[in-house]
Amino acid sequence: MLLLMLALAGCADQPPPTVDATSEMTLKNSLGQITSSLTEEESEQFEYDFSIIMRDEILPQGIYVREFGRRVDMEKFRSVHGLNAKEIHAKAQAIRAGKS
Repeated sequence: MLLLMLALAGCADQPPPTVDATSEMTLKNSLGQITSSLTEEESEQFEYDFSIIMRDEILPQGIYVREFGRRVDMEKFRSVHGLNAKEIHAKAQAIRAGKS
């Protein structure tokens, strides 16, 4: 019982997962870690928020062209690197507020 309590206490102290835009692989893995740490509703909100940031900040810079053999420029993801789900949500809210 004591071990279970210690394990649960240790989990509570861990920081939330963040976006790692170091490479395509770390980006994909970190987005998966974030969504798997959230409830279904929170995960849907995160995906919506991330899509708002993508449309507003990342895609206008001309990023997704993998069909033509070019690699994704990870520098375009600098604005979300290190952010957790709550920070992504706040950033998306700010973008939405600026558009209204």
